[in-house]
Amino acid sequence: MYTLRLATPADAGFLLSLYVAHREAEVAGWGLPPAAIPLFLAQQHAARTASFQAGYPTAVDQVIARDGADVGRLLLHEAPDHLRVVDVALLPAAQGQGLGTRVLRDLQARGRPLYLSVAVDNPAARLYARLGFRGSDDGVYASLAWTP
Repeated sequence: MYTLRLATPADAGFLLSLYVAHREAEVAGWGLPPAAIPLFLAQQHAARTASFQAGYPTAVDQVIARDGADVGRLLLHEAPDHLRVVDVALLPAAQGQGLGTRVLRDLQARGRPLYLSVAVDNPAARLYARLGFRGSDDGVYASLAWTP
């Protein structure tokens, strides 16, 4: 089981650490000086956050918690006729245990079309396919939809 709660400014550090957990190894392989990596990732996270806010100003930012610990994020845009997962992420230690499946199935249970995008090389793409999401990709990102 899990709970969702609205993200607050106090969650900024957690949300940054969640982003870093997903990008740090990739960025470390680019050959940047080690001291530059945290600054680069903080800048990328800030730019990504600003982009999400500009593109989906009414999206609801929620922290996913399990057993009292923050383990992920769900940024969800609710339109009258569909839902869009703007961002969903779990800490690596919380992955592979069915939590992501449960979050997405709960969204599907709302009975509205559900849209999201994912990097084609992201392991989560397999989860989305297993849950019935279909779509197309441009070689880098896949735009996926699930319909009830």
